Amino acid sequence: MGGFLDTTAMVDLLFKDKSVADRVRKQLAASGPKYTSQYVRMEIKRGVLRYFVCLYNKSLDCQKVSEVFAYVQRLSATPARHMVSTILEALTNFFSSIEDNELAGQRADIPVSFKKRMLEAFLRTRIRQFWLEFERQVDVIIDDVECYKNGYQLPPPKFVGQRVDNTFDNCDKHKPGICAVQEFLREALEELVLIRDRLKADQKADPETLRRLKAIKDFVRWQGRREVHRTECWHIGDAIIVLEAPDDSSIINNNSKHMDPICAAIGKTSVGY
Repeated sequence: MGGFLDTTAMVDLLFKDKSVADRVRKQLAASGPKYTSQYVRMEIKRGVLRYFVCLYNKSLDCQKVSEVFAYVQRLSATPARHMVSTILEALTNFFSSIEDNELAGQRADIPVSFKKRMLEAFLRTRIRQFWLEFERQVDVIIDDVECYKNGYQLPPPKFVGQRVDNTFDNCDKHKPGICAVQEFLREALEELVLIRDRLKADQKADPETLRRLKAIKDFVRWQGRREVHRTECWHIGDAIIVLEAPDDSSIINNNSKHMDPICAAIGKTSVGY
């Protein structure tokens, strides 16, 4: 037995407030050993962490907090819009904590410039602690696909002066050999067929599911003989995470819409919260 934290669960633990993180911990309390994967870390680095870094760097260029919020609103019109809810939640919780202090009579006269510096300190702390805190949340970090393990390793966010550099190289530049995702998926071909068939049966599949289905169908059609490029790998991502999770573990997630059918297809347990 055990609990495997998917990307959404790790994001909630590392970037959300205590009430949300406690919901994840409640699921973990009765699950036994705690697992996640290097692939999950990569997904957070290219996703939520990326936009926290963008927000922090943008804040350094702004004079007012309102300019920071305007930037977040502009993100809602870009492909990053699915990240906006996490960013807005973090900002809302931050300013709520300031308001609570003001209501309690603590620093009711906090100037706007100081609030912006406090916001930057909040974001900077979350970014700086991510790499180490990721490892502290679990007992085991699985890396069956050897994500960014060979030739070019996945780097933590790096402070360069005041700013943060969260870039990392396109793994396609280093293939073959940088990871083992092709071999991993080839060994899981039977399970991929089951997942493919389950997703094909979904009459109301959303765009993300359709992209995942296409990538899996292409891999199965070629029997795993073609290299798995980065975009295809990312589209298959949730299936990779489910396949990496130990068979007897519950996959703890805040993404039941996508995790439930994948888990059901291959007899694994999805636990949403």
